[in-house]
Amino acid sequence: MLSQILAIFLIILLSLGFMQPSQAQTRLNNISNSPPNSKPIEYPQICTIGTYVSSLYELNLPDRSFGADLMLWSNCTVPNVEPLSSINFLNAKNLETNINSEQKRGKSYWTLMKVRGTFRFPWQLENYPFDRHVLNIALEDKIRDVTLFSFQKDVEKSSCSPDINLKGWDVSQCKLDINNLLYTTTFGDPELAGTGRSVYSRVNISLALNRSSTISFFKLTTPVYVALAIAAISFFLSPMEPPLMSGRMAILVGALFSVVLNMRSAESLLGRVDGLTLVDKVHLNTMIYIFIAALIAVITRSMYKSRGEKYGKYTDRITLPIFVLSYIAINFMLVESAKSIG
Repeated sequence: MLSQILAIFLIILLSLGFMQPSQAQTRLNNISNSPPNSKPIEYPQICTIGTYVSSLYELNLPDRSFGADLMLWSNCTVPNVEPLSSINFLNAKNLETNINSEQKRGKSYWTLMKVRGTFRFPWQLENYPFDRHVLNIALEDKIRDVTLFSFQKDVEKSSCSPDINLKGWDVSQCKLDINNLLYTTTFGDPELAGTGRSVYSRVNISLALNRSSTISFFKLTTPVYVALAIAAISFFLSPMEPPLMSGRMAILVGALFSVVLNMRSAESLLGRVDGLTLVDKVHLNTMIYIFIAALIAVITRSMYKSRGEKYGKYTDRITLPIFVLSYIAINFMLVESAKSIG
């Protein structure tokens, strides 16, 4: 008798277990827009997503951002999913969106969104003007993790407009990638309590840019090279008399001051960068050489006093070509190094 009672009790427990929905199904039923008596939907739901980038603009280096216009679309096999209505632009600073309501197209439910926004981007300018960048726009669903919903990319129809025209830049690649991103938090979702983590489907729209013009670099560095040339000209001023010595030093101080001001101007145009850029290295190298020119002026004056005018002029004539040629060689190596890395 006892064994029969236990068997009946076990059968009841198993029946109740089969009647309970899965955790993912329960969560999805709670947020689903489907009527309560509609046909059950299989989860996770999968929708294709595609993009067409129509324009890029406002590449703001100091602000670390760029502007873009694009179209996003999704196609789902079941109605009322509408993933674009719950999408989150992770690196957007300013955003304007205009979404069309879901429409049935054949066997798919199609949604289209127009996006215009400014997006954060960490410009890496160490090798400017030989720098290359991959701009990125990252998207995720706001509330549904991969147990509920995931994206599938529309490879054939995703692209960039051939009319994108950025002065000084070439767009060499445009692609859309999708991957699952693990978060070490549940964002407070009670249904994920105990797991300590959640996984979301991440959409990445990336555009590879290559700088095609170096004119801006020469605009920034021309004052530096002119300052160095003036420092070299100071070698022709005799430090024999105090007024001339003062004039030679004044020229070098003025050249150094102009390099410092130009370095600040370059920093305001390019923005602050952790580490040294090629532009920084050119400025610092020039400042060092101007200081060397001042030391040579002091040595030359000492030679004038101790050994006469002949030896003083000889010092300037010997050091001037070494001064100029070594500066040119170092700058050439700096530029070639940045060019090969960039």
